[in-house]
Amino acid sequence: MRLKLFLTPHLCILSSLVASPKLTSAFRSREYHAAFIVALLAAMSYKGFQNIRDQRQIMGEYSDPELENLFEWITRSTDENAVFAGPMPLMANLMLSTDRAIVNHPHFEDAGSRQRTKSVYSIFSRKEPQQVFDILKDMQVDYVVISQGWCLSVQRNGCAM
Repeated sequence: MRLKLFLTPHLCILSSLVASPKLTSAFRSREYHAAFIVALLAAMSYKGFQNIRDQRQIMGEYSDPELENLFEWITRSTDENAVFAGPMPLMANLMLSTDRAIVNHPHFEDAGSRQRTKSVYSIFSRKEPQQVFDILKDMQVDYVVISQGWCLSVQRNGCAM
């Protein structure tokens, strides 16, 4: 996947160079140059469409009944403008599945996002509950989703990661 991501801009640049009549003087006329570009695009499109068709045939299956039940409850029982906070791996799925707002998203990376995530993760710290409540209230969070595996309150006083 990373090779596709990093080599795609290079491929676009090389394609534009092939299409430039100034740089490709090997063709005798514009018609030959245009025919070469059309043939090149056709050859790439054939393999590309074949690749897309093969990828669409793959049927994966996702099964997490507890998470699916949570998302169904959120969709059914919460306001459409509700704001959620929680562990980043869960928040991206929550946003995608329920179309609800979240305060920390794992795919957006900037200083503000890192600070919001750090603030949200204070729910897993040993801070006073009122202090955590105030932090979440400042971010206008309506609901907090806590994964059971993230909070081991049986052995310690409070939550620990």
